[in-house]
Amino acid sequence: MSREWGYEFFKIDGLSHNNSSYSALFYERPQVRAAFRRPCENPLERCVKACRQGMGPDRYFLACRGFHNGPEAALADATRIGGDVVQPHKPVTWEGYLSQARMTLARLFSHNIQWHSDPDTLLVGTAAPLAAARTAATVVALPGQLMFAGDKLMELPEERMRLLQRCLPVCPVRPLDLFPIMRLKPVWTLKIRRDFGAWDVVSLFNFRDDEPCEAAVGMEELGLDPAKRYWVWDFWADKLLGAKRGELRLKLKPMANALLAVHEDLGRPQFLSTDRHLTQGGVSLTALEWDAAKLELRGETQLVAGEATTLALLCPPPYRPLEASSEGAAAGAALERAKNVLRLRLKPRATGDARWTVRFALMP
Repeated sequence: MSREWGYEFFKIDGLSHNNSSYSALFYERPQVRAAFRRPCENPLERCVKACRQGMGPDRYFLACRGFHNGPEAALADATRIGGDVVQPHKPVTWEGYLSQARMTLARLFSHNIQWHSDPDTLLVGTAAPLAAARTAATVVALPGQLMFAGDKLMELPEERMRLLQRCLPVCPVRPLDLFPIMRLKPVWTLKIRRDFGAWDVVSLFNFRDDEPCEAAVGMEELGLDPAKRYWVWDFWADKLLGAKRGELRLKLKPMANALLAVHEDLGRPQFLSTDRHLTQGGVSLTALEWDAAKLELRGETQLVAGEATTLALLCPPPYRPLEASSEGAAAGAALERAKNVLRLRLKPRATGDARWTVRFALMP
Protein backbone atom coordinates (compact mmCIF):
# COMPACT_ATOMS: atom_id res chain seq x y z
CA MET A 1 0.00 0.00 0.00
CA SER A 2 2.71 2.49 0.96
CA ARG A 3 4.52 2.00 -2.34
CA GLU A 4 1.33 2.43 -4.32
CA TRP A 5 0.64 5.69 -2.51
CA GLY A 6 4.27 6.83 -2.42
CA TYR A 7 4.31 7.52 1.32
CA GLU A 8 7.22 6.81 3.67
CA PHE A 9 5.77 8.21 6.91
CA PHE A 10 2.49 7.17 8.52
CA LYS A 11 0.84 8.65 11.60
CA ILE A 12 -1.98 6.57 13.08
CA ASP A 13 -4.07 8.74 15.38
CA GLY A 14 -6.32 7.70 18.24
CA LEU A 15 -4.19 5.01 19.91
CA SER A 16 -4.36 6.76 23.28
CA HIS A 17 -4.94 4.86 26.52
CA ASN A 18 -6.29 8.03 28.18
CA ASN A 19 -9.88 8.00 26.97
CA SER A 20 -12.41 5.23 26.39
CA SER A 21 -13.29 6.63 22.98
CA TYR A 22 -9.78 6.01 21.65
CA SER A 23 -8.67 2.73 20.12
CA ALA A 24 -6.69 1.35 23.06
CA LEU A 25 -9.73 1.31 25.35
CA PHE A 26 -12.49 1.43 22.74
CA TYR A 27 -11.98 -2.22 21.90
CA GLU A 28 -12.23 -3.10 25.59
CA ARG A 29 -15.73 -1.66 26.00
CA PRO A 30 -18.26 -4.48 26.59
CA GLN A 31 -20.73 -3.17 24.01
CA VAL A 32 -17.99 -3.05 21.37
CA ARG A 33 -16.80 -6.58 22.09
CA ALA A 34 -20.41 -7.76 22.02
CA ALA A 35 -20.72 -6.39 18.50
CA PHE A 36 -17.89 -8.56 17.15
CA ARG A 37 -19.10 -11.29 14.81
CA ARG A 38 -16.49 -13.66 16.23
CA PRO A 39 -14.74 -13.53 19.62
CA CYS A 40 -11.41 -11.70 19.58
CA GLU A 41 -9.06 -11.59 22.55
CA ASN A 42 -6.63 -9.02 21.15
CA PRO A 43 -8.46 -6.60 18.84
CA LEU A 44 -6.08 -3.65 19.30
CA GLU A 45 -3.03 -5.80 18.63
CA ARG A 46 -4.61 -7.15 15.45
CA CYS A 47 -5.52 -3.62 14.39
CA VAL A 48 -1.98 -2.33 14.89
CA LYS A 49 -0.48 -5.35 13.13
CA ALA A 50 -2.77 -4.75 10.17
CA CYS A 51 -1.59 -1.13 10.03
CA ARG A 52 2.05 -2.20 10.04
CA GLN A 53 1.40 -4.85 7.40
CA GLY A 54 -0.26 -2.29 5.17
CA MET A 55 2.62 0.16 5.55
CA GLY A 56 5.37 -2.39 5.10
CA PRO A 57 8.34 -3.08 7.38
CA ASP A 58 10.54 -0.30 6.00
CA ARG A 59 8.11 2.59 6.51
CA TYR A 60 8.09 4.93 9.51
CA PHE A 61 5.12 4.31 11.81
CA LEU A 62 4.16 6.99 14.34
CA ALA A 63 1.63 5.73 16.88
CA CYS A 64 -0.20 8.80 18.15
CA ARG A 65 -0.39 8.58 21.96
CA GLY A 66 0.92 5.04 21.83
CA PHE A 67 1.83 3.51 25.18
CA HIS A 68 5.15 1.91 26.06
CA ASN A 69 3.56 -1.34 27.28
CA GLY A 70 0.85 -1.65 24.62
CA PRO A 71 0.97 -3.84 21.49
CA GLU A 72 1.93 -0.80 19.41
CA ALA A 73 5.29 -0.60 21.21
CA ALA A 74 6.54 -3.67 19.36
CA LEU A 75 5.46 -2.40 15.95
CA ALA A 76 5.77 1.39 15.84
CA ASP A 77 8.88 3.52 15.31
CA ALA A 78 7.66 6.50 17.32
CA THR A 79 4.93 7.65 19.66
CA ARG A 80 3.19 10.94 20.21
CA ILE A 81 3.81 11.46 23.91
CA GLY A 82 1.21 14.06 24.86
CA GLY A 83 -1.79 16.13 23.88
CA ASP A 84 -2.03 18.96 21.38
CA VAL A 85 0.27 21.88 22.14
CA VAL A 86 -2.09 24.29 20.40
CA GLN A 87 -5.81 24.30 19.64
CA PRO A 88 -7.28 24.88 16.15
CA HIS A 89 -7.43 28.53 15.07
CA LYS A 90 -5.90 29.72 18.34
CA PRO A 91 -2.39 30.98 19.12
CA VAL A 92 -0.03 28.89 21.18
CA THR A 93 -0.11 29.56 24.92
CA TRP A 94 2.53 29.26 27.61
CA GLU A 95 0.53 26.43 29.17
CA GLY A 96 0.80 24.59 25.85
CA TYR A 97 4.58 24.92 25.96
CA LEU A 98 4.63 23.74 29.58
CA SER A 99 2.57 20.69 28.65
CA GLN A 100 5.14 19.86 25.98
CA ALA A 101 7.95 20.07 28.54
CA ARG A 102 6.08 17.98 31.12
CA MET A 103 5.32 15.17 28.68
CA THR A 104 8.89 15.22 27.38
CA LEU A 105 10.19 14.47 30.87
CA ALA A 106 7.46 11.96 31.68
CA ARG A 107 8.15 9.85 28.58
CA LEU A 108 11.84 10.52 28.04
CA PHE A 109 12.89 7.18 29.55
CA SER A 110 11.78 5.26 26.44
CA HIS A 111 12.99 7.75 23.82
CA ASN A 112 15.46 6.36 21.28
CA ILE A 113 15.53 3.10 23.24
CA GLN A 114 12.08 1.67 22.66
CA TRP A 115 10.98 4.19 20.04
CA HIS A 116 11.26 7.91 19.24
CA SER A 117 9.32 10.56 21.16
CA ASP A 118 7.07 12.99 19.28
CA PRO A 119 6.30 15.94 21.60
CA ASP A 120 3.86 17.47 19.08
CA THR A 121 4.59 20.35 16.79
CA LEU A 122 7.30 22.92 17.48
CA LEU A 123 5.87 26.44 17.32
CA VAL A 124 8.31 29.36 17.18
CA GLY A 125 6.17 32.03 15.47
CA THR A 126 5.65 35.59 16.61
CA ALA A 127 2.48 34.70 18.55
CA ALA A 128 4.91 33.76 21.34
CA PRO A 129 7.69 35.91 22.82
CA LEU A 130 11.14 35.08 21.51
CA ALA A 131 12.17 33.76 24.94
CA ALA A 132 9.26 31.31 24.94
CA ALA A 133 10.04 30.18 21.38
CA ARG A 134 13.66 29.52 22.36
CA THR A 135 12.50 27.53 25.37
CA ALA A 136 10.20 25.45 23.15
CA ALA A 137 13.01 24.80 20.67
CA THR A 138 15.25 23.62 23.52
CA VAL A 139 12.55 21.33 24.95
CA VAL A 140 12.10 19.64 21.57
CA ALA A 141 15.66 19.59 20.23
CA LEU A 142 17.97 19.15 23.22
CA PRO A 143 16.60 15.64 24.03
CA GLY A 144 16.73 14.77 20.30
CA GLN A 145 12.98 14.34 19.84
CA LEU A 146 11.11 14.32 16.53
CA MET A 147 10.66 17.83 15.18
CA PHE A 148 7.55 18.87 13.26
CA ALA A 149 7.43 22.54 12.25
CA GLY A 150 3.93 23.78 13.06
CA ASP A 151 4.10 27.39 11.91
CA LYS A 152 3.29 28.86 8.52
CA LEU A 153 6.89 28.83 7.40
CA MET A 154 6.50 31.50 4.73
CA GLU A 155 5.39 33.95 7.42
CA LEU A 156 8.26 33.35 9.85
CA PRO A 157 10.77 36.19 10.32
CA GLU A 158 14.38 35.22 9.71
CA GLU A 159 15.19 35.08 13.42
CA ARG A 160 12.37 32.60 14.07
CA MET A 161 13.25 30.50 11.02
CA ARG A 162 16.79 30.21 12.35
CA LEU A 163 15.37 28.66 15.52
CA LEU A 164 13.91 25.81 13.47
CA GLN A 165 17.13 25.42 11.51
CA ARG A 166 19.10 25.13 14.76
CA CYS A 167 16.96 22.11 15.70
CA LEU A 168 17.90 20.11 12.60
CA PRO A 169 19.15 17.52 12.07
CA VAL A 170 17.74 15.69 15.07
CA CYS A 171 20.53 14.77 17.47
CA PRO A 172 20.67 11.02 18.31
CA VAL A 173 20.22 11.42 22.07
CA ARG A 174 19.49 8.65 24.59
CA PRO A 175 18.23 9.27 28.13
CA LEU A 176 20.30 8.61 31.24
CA ASP A 177 17.26 8.79 33.56
CA LEU A 178 15.48 5.52 32.78
CA PHE A 179 12.30 6.34 34.69
CA PRO A 180 9.39 8.77 34.28
CA ILE A 181 10.02 12.28 35.60
CA MET A 182 6.65 13.53 36.75
CA ARG A 183 7.41 17.18 37.50
CA LEU A 184 9.14 19.97 35.65
CA LYS A 185 12.88 20.11 36.20
CA PRO A 186 14.56 23.52 35.79
CA VAL A 187 17.91 22.03 34.73
CA TRP A 188 18.39 19.75 31.72
CA THR A 189 21.82 18.56 30.63
CA LEU A 190 22.98 16.81 27.49
CA LYS A 191 26.34 15.08 27.76
CA ILE A 192 28.16 15.11 24.44
CA ARG A 193 30.72 12.32 24.30
CA ARG A 194 32.84 11.86 21.19
CA ASP A 195 36.15 10.14 20.50
CA PHE A 196 37.74 13.56 20.06
CA GLY A 197 36.20 15.41 23.01
CA ALA A 198 33.52 15.74 25.67
CA TRP A 199 31.37 18.64 26.83
CA ASP A 200 27.99 19.31 28.40
CA VAL A 201 25.12 21.36 26.98
CA VAL A 202 23.10 22.63 29.93
CA SER A 203 19.74 24.39 29.82
CA LEU A 204 18.59 26.41 32.82
CA PHE A 205 14.85 27.12 32.56
CA ASN A 206 12.52 29.68 34.09
CA PHE A 207 9.16 27.96 33.66
CA ARG A 208 7.29 30.90 35.21
CA ASP A 209 5.59 33.39 32.93
CA ASP A 210 5.07 36.14 35.50
CA GLU A 211 8.43 36.87 37.12
CA PRO A 212 12.18 36.46 36.60
CA CYS A 213 14.23 34.00 38.60
CA GLU A 214 17.79 33.15 39.50
CA ALA A 215 18.67 29.67 38.28
CA ALA A 216 21.63 27.74 39.63
CA VAL A 217 23.11 24.27 39.45
CA GLY A 218 26.24 22.85 41.02
CA MET A 219 28.94 21.31 38.85
CA GLU A 220 28.75 18.19 40.99
CA GLU A 221 25.02 17.90 40.22
CA LEU A 222 25.96 17.85 36.53
CA GLY A 223 28.45 15.05 37.12
CA LEU A 224 31.40 17.43 36.77
CA ASP A 225 34.34 18.00 39.10
CA PRO A 226 33.54 21.04 41.29
CA ALA A 227 37.25 21.67 41.82
CA LYS A 228 37.99 22.07 38.11
CA ARG A 229 37.54 25.17 35.99
CA TYR A 230 35.07 25.15 33.10
CA TRP A 231 34.59 27.58 30.23
CA VAL A 232 30.92 28.43 29.66
CA TRP A 233 29.44 29.66 26.38
CA ASP A 234 25.94 31.19 26.23
CA PHE A 235 24.30 30.07 22.97
CA TRP A 236 21.40 32.55 22.90
CA ALA A 237 23.55 35.51 23.98
CA ASP A 238 26.35 34.35 21.65
CA LYS A 239 29.08 35.15 24.14
CA LEU A 240 31.57 33.64 26.56
CA LEU A 241 30.44 33.86 30.18
CA GLY A 242 33.94 33.12 31.40
CA ALA A 243 35.56 30.39 33.46
CA LYS A 244 33.41 28.93 36.25
CA ARG A 245 34.04 26.73 39.26
CA GLY A 246 31.61 25.09 41.63
CA GLU A 247 28.30 26.16 40.09
CA LEU A 248 26.47 27.87 37.26
CA ARG A 249 24.19 30.75 38.29
CA LEU A 250 22.24 33.07 36.00
CA LYS A 251 19.27 35.42 36.14
CA LEU A 252 16.50 34.48 33.72
CA LYS A 253 13.56 36.47 32.41
CA PRO A 254 10.06 34.95 32.49
CA MET A 255 9.61 32.00 30.06
CA ALA A 256 13.33 32.13 29.21
CA ASN A 257 16.16 29.64 29.30
CA ALA A 258 19.93 29.83 29.13
CA LEU A 259 21.54 27.29 26.80
CA LEU A 260 25.13 26.78 27.89
CA ALA A 261 28.05 24.79 26.53
CA VAL A 262 30.33 23.75 29.40
CA HIS A 263 33.91 22.72 28.58
CA GLU A 264 36.68 21.71 30.95
CA ASP A 265 39.57 24.16 30.80
CA LEU A 266 42.39 22.51 28.82
CA GLY A 267 44.90 25.33 29.29
CA ARG A 268 45.28 25.90 25.54
CA PRO A 269 43.19 26.88 22.49
CA GLN A 270 40.03 24.80 22.37
CA PHE A 271 36.58 24.53 20.81
CA LEU A 272 33.71 26.27 22.63
CA SER A 273 30.58 26.29 20.48
CA THR A 274 29.05 26.61 17.04
CA ASP A 275 25.90 28.41 15.93
CA ARG A 276 24.94 25.55 13.60
CA HIS A 277 22.80 23.62 16.11
CA LEU A 278 21.42 23.86 19.65
CA THR A 279 23.71 21.02 20.73
CA GLN A 280 26.66 23.34 19.96
CA GLY A 281 28.73 20.85 18.02
CA GLY A 282 26.82 17.73 18.97
CA VAL A 283 25.65 17.02 15.42
CA SER A 284 27.97 19.09 13.21
CA LEU A 285 31.46 18.71 14.69
CA THR A 286 32.90 15.40 13.46
CA ALA A 287 36.60 15.72 14.31
CA LEU A 288 38.81 17.83 16.57
CA GLU A 289 42.48 17.66 17.53
CA TRP A 290 45.22 19.82 19.04
CA ASP A 291 48.72 19.52 17.60
CA ALA A 292 51.00 20.73 20.38
CA ALA A 293 54.11 20.54 18.20
CA LYS A 294 52.69 22.70 15.40
CA LEU A 295 50.43 24.77 17.67
CA GLU A 296 47.44 23.98 15.46
CA LEU A 297 43.81 23.36 16.33
CA ARG A 298 42.21 21.25 13.61
CA GLY A 299 38.68 20.06 13.12
CA GLU A 300 36.01 18.90 10.72
CA THR A 301 32.53 20.39 10.54
CA GLN A 302 29.45 19.48 8.53
CA LEU A 303 28.21 22.41 6.45
CA VAL A 304 24.92 23.10 4.69
CA ALA A 305 24.99 24.83 1.31
CA GLY A 306 24.04 28.49 1.55
CA GLU A 307 24.34 28.54 5.35
CA ALA A 308 27.49 30.07 6.82
CA THR A 309 28.62 28.56 10.13
CA THR A 310 30.56 30.25 12.91
CA LEU A 311 32.65 28.32 15.42
CA ALA A 312 33.65 29.91 18.72
CA LEU A 313 37.17 29.00 19.85
CA LEU A 314 39.03 29.88 23.03
CA CYS A 315 42.43 31.55 22.65
CA PRO A 316 43.87 32.07 26.15
CA PRO A 317 47.23 33.69 26.92
CA PRO A 318 50.01 33.12 26.02
CA TYR A 319 48.60 32.01 22.65
CA ARG A 320 47.78 34.31 19.77
CA PRO A 321 46.16 33.33 16.45
CA LEU A 322 48.13 33.53 13.22
CA GLU A 323 45.86 32.31 10.44
CA ALA A 324 42.97 30.03 9.53
CA SER A 325 42.50 27.79 6.51
CA SER A 326 39.87 25.35 5.27
CA GLU A 327 39.39 22.53 2.77
CA GLY A 328 36.51 20.48 1.46
CA ALA A 329 33.01 21.96 1.47
CA ALA A 330 34.15 25.34 2.81
CA ALA A 331 34.81 28.11 0.32
CA GLY A 332 36.92 29.99 2.83
CA ALA A 333 37.62 30.66 6.50
CA ALA A 334 37.56 34.07 8.18
CA LEU A 335 38.95 34.67 11.65
CA GLU A 336 37.85 37.36 14.10
CA ARG A 337 39.21 37.93 17.60
CA ALA A 338 37.66 39.63 20.61
CA LYS A 339 39.67 39.23 23.81
CA ASN A 340 40.06 35.47 24.39
CA VAL A 341 37.44 34.40 21.83
CA LEU A 342 38.09 33.57 18.20
CA ARG A 343 35.23 33.33 15.72
CA LEU A 344 35.96 31.06 12.78
CA ARG A 345 33.43 31.70 10.02
CA LEU A 346 33.10 29.02 7.35
CA LYS A 347 31.33 29.75 4.09
CA PRO A 348 30.16 26.58 2.34
CA ARG A 349 30.55 26.01 -1.37
CA ALA A 350 28.40 22.88 -1.06
CA THR A 351 26.80 20.65 1.53
CA GLY A 352 29.42 18.39 3.07
CA ASP A 353 32.36 18.20 5.45
CA ALA A 354 34.79 21.08 5.83
CA ARG A 355 38.24 20.54 7.30
CA TRP A 356 39.66 23.59 9.03
CA THR A 357 42.88 24.57 10.76
CA VAL A 358 43.74 27.50 13.02
CA ARG A 359 47.44 28.10 13.60
CA PHE A 360 48.74 29.78 16.75
CA ALA A 361 51.95 31.22 18.13
CA LEU A 362 53.17 31.70 21.68
CA MET A 363 53.56 35.27 22.86
CA PRO A 364 56.91 36.06 24.52
